[in-house]
Amino acid sequence: MLDPASSPVMPQAIGVLFLFGAVVTVAGSVLSRCGPLRAALALALVAVPEFVRQGTSQLADVPVGAFTVLAVALVATPQPGAVRVGMSGAALGLAAWTKNEGLVVALVFPLTYLGLHARREGLAAAFQRGVDMVVGLGPVLVVVVLFKILVAPVNDLMDGIRRPGVLNYWQDHVRVGFVARYMATRALAWGGWWSAVGPSIAVLGVAALRRPPRESGDIAVTASGALLLFQLGTFFAVYVMTPHSVAWHLETSWSRLIAQMWPTFVWWACAGGSTGVRGQSAAT
Repeated sequence: MLDPASSPVMPQAIGVLFLFGAVVTVAGSVLSRCGPLRAALALALVAVPEFVRQGTSQLADVPVGAFTVLAVALVATPQPGAVRVGMSGAALGLAAWTKNEGLVVALVFPLTYLGLHARREGLAAAFQRGVDMVVGLGPVLVVVVLFKILVAPVNDLMDGIRRPGVLNYWQDHVRVGFVARYMATRALAWGGWWSAVGPSIAVLGVAALRRPPRESGDIAVTASGALLLFQLGTFFAVYVMTPHSVAWHLETSWSRLIAQMWPTFVWWACAGGSTGVRGQSAAT
């Protein structure tokens, strides 16, 4: 009898599960906010062939993307309750546990989301929402930190970035320009269908037609957009300062990193131009 532990079925099933989860989360959340037309557009965009291929490759990037968009979607309602906010925090913690890049998500999104909430709703409301998020995020983040300190080996990438003189790379205009051009050209060609860039630009155009109302649920749209920009900037900085061959590092990782951001980008593009959140009842 085949040993289940050595069977390829289980890792394949896990890969498909996270792929399916990311797609359903994006489409379902956009459906609840914007209706079936944009939900269909979001479904077509998030399930582009390259993202499906990344999902079936059984690497950790699609799970990070799935946890990230789940965390965003959970708080993208007019008044998310304590349970939803706590679950969002837990999803962020799981993103941090899955891969180092998830630590960026687990730190940047809560800070941005709570900062925007404090500006709009006041410090007291933001503090309560922060407590709810920490209930979900805190325990997982503590485990991640302890694991990094006590168990995990030294990360060669981060250790190399801390080496003396690494900041001098920013004065190398050839190096910086090469990283910028590579990231831009590969991102524009990434996706499938006839490249996802054309549809993405179309969605952004639709989203810009009408500004969303100032509702609590739209804080998540702004916070997710800020997260995407921060992720992009972080990846760019790491590539410039990498201790490895720049061309090799970009060739072997950039497409996978796009997959981490793709579900949240599609959600942000499709949900950002909503004319109102359809479900007005507070979630519990």
